[in-house]
Amino acid sequence: MKTGFCLSYSPDGVYLELFGNRQNDSGLLHYYSYGKVTAVMMGRIYYQNDLVSLLPKQILKNYSLVFRTNPAALVLATFDAWGKDGLIRCEGDYSIAIWDGNTQEFIGIRDPLGGYPLFWTQQKNRFSLSTCLRQFVPDPVNSINLEYLARYVMDPSIATQQLSYRDTAFRGIQRVNAGTLLLANILLQQTREIPYWNWAEQINDPGTGRMDELAPTFRSLLSEAVNERLVPHKTVATHFSGGMDSTSVGLLAQDGVKLGRSAGPVRAIALVYKSFINLSHESTYIDCAEQESGIAIERLNADELYIFDGFNDPPIHDEPWANLSFMSTERAMIDAAERSGAETILTGVGGDHILDIPPCHIADLLRKGNIFSAWKEASQLAEIFNCGVWTMLYQFGIEYVLPIRFRQWEGSLTSMSEYCIPPWILPSFANEYNLRDRGIENLRRVSSFHSSTALSVALSTIANRNGDVNRWYLAAPKNIHIAHPFLDPRMIGFTLGCSIHMTDCFGSHKPLLAEAMRDILPEKIRQRKDKGNFNEAYMFGLSHNVGRLERMIREAPLDEIGLINRKILIQYLHRAALGAIQSSKSLGRFQKTLSLVKWLSQLHYWNSNRLIPTQIIPIDKYNNPSSG
Repeated sequence: MKTGFCLSYSPDGVYLELFGNRQNDSGLLHYYSYGKVTAVMMGRIYYQNDLVSLLPKQILKNYSLVFRTNPAALVLATFDAWGKDGLIRCEGDYSIAIWDGNTQEFIGIRDPLGGYPLFWTQQKNRFSLSTCLRQFVPDPVNSINLEYLARYVMDPSIATQQLSYRDTAFRGIQRVNAGTLLLANILLQQTREIPYWNWAEQINDPGTGRMDELAPTFRSLLSEAVNERLVPHKTVATHFSGGMDSTSVGLLAQDGVKLGRSAGPVRAIALVYKSFINLSHESTYIDCAEQESGIAIERLNADELYIFDGFNDPPIHDEPWANLSFMSTERAMIDAAERSGAETILTGVGGDHILDIPPCHIADLLRKGNIFSAWKEASQLAEIFNCGVWTMLYQFGIEYVLPIRFRQWEGSLTSMSEYCIPPWILPSFANEYNLRDRGIENLRRVSSFHSSTALSVALSTIANRNGDVNRWYLAAPKNIHIAHPFLDPRMIGFTLGCSIHMTDCFGSHKPLLAEAMRDILPEKIRQRKDKGNFNEAYMFGLSHNVGRLERMIREAPLDEIGLINRKILIQYLHRAALGAIQSSKSLGRFQKTLSLVKWLSQLHYWNSNRLIPTQIIPIDKYNNPSSG
């Protein structure tokens, strides 16, 4: 990241380095010191009034003058009031580092969805907590962590922003995981990690499936989540896709502006496709939202923003960027937001995660031996989705109960699941790093989050949403924060709880959202049965970039790593560009591998693109830690 911080100890003292944008009232980077304690944070804190209302009076007296302009002061106040437990009460998108000179201890924490990155390293007599790991790696090519690469190539989700493991892409550098507290005592030279967040424990069962009772609470929570992400007196941009999720967020943001929660008007941005049949129809929904809401929408011509263009000139990134293929459209929207003067972009991301819960209760029926009931449920789904009963039974039932010995673990150019070993991985690497066992571990992990298969799959999807690479590398350098109200933990807990009682709603498109937004969402959008898909645009972008991608594969330093068979990967590239690969799961694995190849190709640029601090702040100066 070009914008961020590094809080570090060395024998001559503790120093805070700031990179990129300096601290300002509405920015993303803040620090505050009180006594012998300093807090630095990257990101945003939400529900601040709730937090302030709980603080003791003496703490309020000490910090209240700076709460509104400096969220790092609020963070420090919670730490002052309740110690480490106080940090866990902070809600938002953030990474936080604290130096406590009283105990000679560093504390690092990230929010449950890993809003911003945080790494740490302990080398000889130096300890550092930083949002960027690039400055810790003087020789990146020879410092690559092959264990990490093994995890990455076997990770089944294309939505993964950052792997949920302690180890990083480089040896000797560790990650503070999302929902985790790190304690590092300099005197004792001890570090300890405390996972403080469990998604399954956050599910809030409302005890009813009645839509008339659930919808008002859902609407209130979503409205509150949107308003908390608005910044007073600052402009907000929203992504309008024509779908229910982003349109709902945009219209609620407009309500928030009317209430004075942010400066108006709302800057709406839409990607418009004219050349692709499946996506061109989305324009009618965008037009409908504009006409009925009165929000002026800036339309970006997306026909020339080819998928896979992101591989041409991405910013230097610390670790592989799984969804790099779609970077060009994300960058265009962020650039448009910057032109409008917005400092926040609201999206509808997360709506699918919490509202489209797969009907995997069929798997639970099979596990209990209720084969007739499972078949009946699959038959109803087959009628709704106009497909075969066996297709539904396998996708939402058998897939999750099939014994390991009957599964495919070796992928081929024509057949590959999300858990098998891709055919372009060298057998020697697959054997040395036990890739088959990793695939089995990933499969079992999907069903480990909850006793309900449907909820476990949903929680797995949310856990894989850890991090936000577009936020880090595209938006943050422009002092813009990307926010996803649907991924507010309060929203996630309530909505997943509602899904326990809504197993008969499959076939309706997001009925809870549709009912909650009945009086604000245009009927044409509220009654949508489906949404456009990117298959045509994806294949066109791949064929358009096939030459560049092949050249990237040929020139990448793959032989030194001993991981990828260059020839087979190029064969797959050409088959995919010709449309011979139809499986989205196979293409997802291929897309992730391409992102790894691009990352490896970037490493030799690192030495000429080192981060230079814009500000260095002495926190403690001393000859040894005990004299602090």
